[in-house]
Amino acid sequence: MTQLILIAIFLLAIMYIAIKYCIDSVLTERKVQFFAAEYEKALRENNKGYARAAGQFYYSALRRGKVTDRDEEAIKNDVALMKIEKFDFVQKNKEVVLPSEATMAA
Repeated sequence: MTQLILIAIFLLAIMYIAIKYCIDSVLTERKVQFFAAEYEKALRENNKGYARAAGQFYYSALRRGKVTDRDEEAIKNDVALMKIEKFDFVQKNKEVVLPSEATMAA
């Protein structure tokens, strides 16, 4: 009888570990997907502060909590390649027009 109880406890412990591992894997994968989408969105929207933060969260989720120097360099390069919105002028009728004015005129 004691052996049966020990076997049952052992099997329950194994089931608990397996279920916890599966749940953690799924949550980690979803977290990586979420932060990857947010990072891409921030880069497209030219929001440098948000892009830096989202990039750090993305790489942190990807590396299970650790951001490497190469990750920081990649974030820095991505942010540096973003166009600076206030200097992104549109030439229209030989006048310099800010993007917000260009969209209103169109």
